[in-house]
Amino acid sequence: MKKIELNLLLFTFLFTVLTTFSFAQSDYEMVQNFKMDYTRVEQQIKDADSLANLSLIAEDIEKLKQNYVMQKDLLDKALYPDKFDALIDKLNSAYHLRESDFAAVDVLKTEVSTLKLQVDTLNSKNNELLASLEKLESMANKNNEQIRQLSNLISNLKSSLHKRDELVMNMVDSLMPPVMREKPMLSTEDKKQITSNIKKDNILANVKTTIRENIKYLDLTSLQPQDISDVLKQQKEFSNTWSRIGPTLAEVYSNNNNKASELREIDSLFTLWKTSVRQEAWNSIEEVFAEKGVPVRNFTDGEEFTNKINQYIEKEKNDIASVTETEAKNAFKLFVDSTWSGEIEPRWTPFLIENGMLAENNKDSIDENIDVWRSELYQSNWWMLIVFLGVIAAGLALLVSRLRKKSKSLKIPTEQA
Repeated sequence: MKKIELNLLLFTFLFTVLTTFSFAQSDYEMVQNFKMDYTRVEQQIKDADSLANLSLIAEDIEKLKQNYVMQKDLLDKALYPDKFDALIDKLNSAYHLRESDFAAVDVLKTEVSTLKLQVDTLNSKNNELLASLEKLESMANKNNEQIRQLSNLISNLKSSLHKRDELVMNMVDSLMPPVMREKPMLSTEDKKQITSNIKKDNILANVKTTIRENIKYLDLTSLQPQDISDVLKQQKEFSNTWSRIGPTLAEVYSNNNNKASELREIDSLFTLWKTSVRQEAWNSIEEVFAEKGVPVRNFTDGEEFTNKINQYIEKEKNDIASVTETEAKNAFKLFVDSTWSGEIEPRWTPFLIENGMLAENNKDSIDENIDVWRSELYQSNWWMLIVFLGVIAAGLALLVSRLRKKSKSLKIPTEQA
């Protein structure tokens, strides 16, 4: 009897242990299954490539919630510090955020279609303005009316180019909406969408046209420092916009030799544009020298600019002895007073230094050379002043001496009396 009771007790213990282990194993599997299902739905939201595909995931979120809601208490303990309801809410938030991304893309598509029409219109307008500008610039002798037309034409073209640049920048920026920028790697569908948009909206061609016409504008006009600063700012903004999308496009078109070559061409055009903006500054400065009749030319950077000016100053200093004093001083006034101090230094050197085109020490070397030129041309006459003061002092001494003698001669007769 005791043996039977012992066996029964042992059976009950083993049954309890096995049952508890079975339940524990079942709970563990259930928690792991929830984690896997949750991760799967979370990844589906990230990978959704259209609003239609995303809408199907809403059902998966609801199914996940219904399948595990009865085990909510167990999951709350197993997932601590996370909670079951909080995780479901997190999935819903990710879903709605993704939904807003796709809505933004749809808005962008509409905006880009509008931008394309505006860009096409401005392209046509700019072609006409550039043709008119080229025609007027080619006229050797312009009357007042033609000069006024030229000024208005340049102003209109500058404004039109600026508007078109902004429109094309927006088109380029739209190629990589936030929904794509967050991805570490673009999907095949993403690449197809980008290539489709580029082809449909003719974006690469518009980028090239925009840069080329900006370069042509620089070639046809003579700009002031503020104008060139505005162009530099616009060029930098455009370049930064392109740099955000350029590497991605290189990846998209890595197997397309023609498009890859087109992208390299655009990179080269950006480099040429930047060089042209800087060269426009040097050309405009050279025009100032030409207008003043100062033969300083053929410089393309700060070192050449400094060397050419210092060479000119050295020549003028060497010529002082071989020309009349009037000629030498007129040459000095023409360069220093009228050209350097009157035009170049106040208007251009701040721009050049600010944009890294001229070093401070280069400007200082020019100023020092001008001071030497001035001292050699207008030699100090301090020795004449000393002689003059000496003569005056001698005269005063002689006068005092005579006054003393006269005073003594007047006193002697009085004493005798």
